Amino acid sequence: MTDTPTADAARILDIATGYMASKQLFHASRIGLFAAVADGSDTVSAIAVACGVSERIARLLADAMAAKGLLLRADGRYAVAPDAAAYLTGDDAAIDLAPFLTFLDEISYPHWLQFAHTVDTTQPGDLQMDDARWATFMAGVMTYNRLHAQEFGRHLDLSGATRALDFGGLSADFALSVMAQNPALHTTFVYAPGFEDGIVEAVAAAGLADRTAVEVADTATATPQGSTTPCSRTT
Repeated sequence: MTDTPTADAARILDIATGYMASKQLFHASRIGLFAAVADGSDTVSAIAVACGVSERIARLLADAMAAKGLLLRADGRYAVAPDAAAYLTGDDAAIDLAPFLTFLDEISYPHWLQFAHTVDTTQPGDLQMDDARWATFMAGVMTYNRLHAQEFGRHLDLSGATRALDFGGLSADFALSVMAQNPALHTTFVYAPGFEDGIVEAVAAAGLADRTAVEVADTATATPQGSTTPCSRTT
């Protein structure tokens, strides 16, 4: 006789109720809860004052973030967990994920609320984009790109390469991240007209202008040129 595994609904419930934690995170970020705790507002009353919310909401959000491990709670006081300190407090030393969380809350989440329509009709939902929503969209996407670029540069080994080509990518951060890890690497950025100023600014901000060249071309039709020197294309 074989044993029948005991059924457990926990995994299903975690998936089904995940949106609750997401919404709590979005609004904890929006009111500046993590930055407030990091700056010393470590009690419910202090968080409420710093974030401009009621003590009831301050406690609800702080406890919810503690339950998810993003805050640490002891004796009625809160502290920011290391990962939250790195990505949710606005610390200049790390990537601030707040713009990405705003994108998820204001653009992505409402779009997913239309998923029933998509299932029934195969038609996508309406993003209802205007200038303000496009700004939120791009800020979120570019923040997410920076996070991926950070990991890209950390894990991609180009120690034997001296030349790279970034051909028409959305963000220069991927190539710049790799360059930061490989001091011998020089990169040529080929971008469509209108994007070059942003690339030049990103290169200058990274302090890598001496190892880069920025060229303008119609990337939809241009053919990349170069020697047989090892190169990397980032998009």
